[in-house]
Amino acid sequence: MMKMSDKKKIILILFYFISPVISITYFTMLIWDSARQEMLLPRIFTNIMGVAPFIWFTYEFILMARPKFLDQIFGMKKILKFHVWMSIISISMAFCHGMTQIFIICHEISSNSVISGVLAFFFLLVLMLLSGFFMIETILTKVKAYRNFRDYCVKKFNYSQSLKIHNITLIATTFLLMHLLLSSSGIYSSELRAIFLIHYFVGFSFWFFHKIIKPMIIKRMYAYVDPEKCISCGTCAKRCPYGYITVDKEKKTPAYTNPILCKGCGTCAASCPKDAIIMTNFTDAIIQDH
Repeated sequence: MMKMSDKKKIILILFYFISPVISITYFTMLIWDSARQEMLLPRIFTNIMGVAPFIWFTYEFILMARPKFLDQIFGMKKILKFHVWMSIISISMAFCHGMTQIFIICHEISSNSVISGVLAFFFLLVLMLLSGFFMIETILTKVKAYRNFRDYCVKKFNYSQSLKIHNITLIATTFLLMHLLLSSSGIYSSELRAIFLIHYFVGFSFWFFHKIIKPMIIKRMYAYVDPEKCISCGTCAKRCPYGYITVDKEKKTPAYTNPILCKGCGTCAASCPKDAIIMTNFTDAIIQDH
């Protein structure tokens, strides 16, 4: 019998991938009913390649906010990987959208729509490259020189500054919104504009809560190591930007994080191969003990 957690996973994954169908279907109906039905299939294709990435990027703000229920269902490491890979997929789709518009459909596009689309793609590309370099384990990480260079950058690049990289997603998604609103279908349909704006402001509300409100209302987080899951591999100690994690690989003792010194960045939790590190909040007992 399927577990409740597995059912929740399936429901959330289906919602994530199917929800853009509503906007895409409405977009297609507008094209189908319009007087200009030439190049119908390419126009439907380019709209799919443009609308789906925008909606998925508004969902990225929810993933960045790291709601507890998502961490509990999927685990932080899986969410992080999904977050980065969906960024890569969405950027690839956006590229197909632009190339189809320029080289196949070739209908008149407003200069503002073109500019906003190009700027959105540029910021998304920068985001993809930075995320892939700092967060994703690829075949390149097996190359010692690349791995050492990445570890050096992680150590030297101040984490409080690295958090600002996330703001690139907001900038890119804003340009994507402008691009869609300035498209012929966006200008023609107030209902379609409403769908885009609702998705954007829901995503923006999560970003605003995560970046502005949350730091003011909750206590600082720290990394807690589950000794039953820890295999003493030392990955967390190596990836910690501040060097606040200790582990004895020879004696196979679990990793230890000092909750007072820990900055709560989550780098160790994201890199742990066994999901043995949990990001949690301070308690009075922890403060008294240290």
